[in-house]
Parts: sequence; structure tokens; C-alpha cells
Amino acid sequence: MKSMTQITVGDIDINYKIKGSGKPLLMIVGLSFSLLDWGNKFTELLAQNYQLILFDNRDAGLTSPSPRPYSIVDMADDAAGLLDALNIPKAHVFGVSMGGAIAQQFALKYPDKLDKL
Repeated sequence: MKSMTQITVGDIDINYKIKGSGKPLLMIVGLSFSLLDWGNKFTELLAQNYQLILFDNRDAGLTSPSPRPYSIVDMADDAAGLLDALNIPKAHVFGVSMGGAIAQQFALKYPDKLDKL
């Protein structure tokens, strides 16, 4: 299990955590939530079969604030950029609430990076 860390993606530093092993599963939280809000029990269960990529969206948690106005599509770009920065070519993507909207935009814009939504 890797501890939380930050990586530069575009114009922000994204706070992320990787845990587990298996096929990559990018998990996108909703508005104003942090990667910590997924909880331990849920992520421990998923980490038994997947390599979880948990992260804080722009302006949330420990990810740096956005220096400009942005859209849901920009946040999908952040998610794709995070995968690129981590050298993960393709992942399952799971989003809740606003994270679900981000996941849908990710699927539309980056179908080559998407395994299952």
C-alpha cells in the first residue's frame, strides 16, 4: 500500500493514494469530498481485487486549488492526466455524485483509457 502523495497534473498538484493490486480502478468522489471519504472498510474490500487510485479533485482535500475557472470536462482531464502521470494506460472508472458526471465525461473524451465505467 502506498501512502498519500501529490503529483503535478497540468496546472494543479493532485493528492492521491494507491492501494491494493489487480486491475486499476480509478475512484472519483463528489463535490467537496476527499479521497478519505471513501472510508477504510469499502476501500479495503475493493483493494483485495483492484489497484485503487483514489484522489482529491480540484479545490478539494489536499489537491491544490485551481488557478482558473473550470468545468466537469476539465476535471475529467485531471483524472486522465493522473492516469498518465502514474503510467496507467487504462482503468476501470467509478464515480459517485459529481464524480459520476466526471466519470461520464472521462468515458466520452478518453474511451481508450477506459476499461469499464
